[in-house]
Amino acid sequence: MMDVETNAISTTCGEEEWALRQDTAAAFRLLDRYGMSDLTNGSVV
Repeated sequence: MMDVETNAISTTCGEEEWALRQDTAAAFRLLDRYGMSDLTNGSVV
């Protein structure tokens, strides 16, 4: 994964939560890349 500059959110939450946030963002990016972002309705389950 590419290096991301540390921002305010990553310094205020724990490592486990930050990893979960990154994984969730990656899931949304994949759905968007494959044209399925209209199916998420703001939630990836």
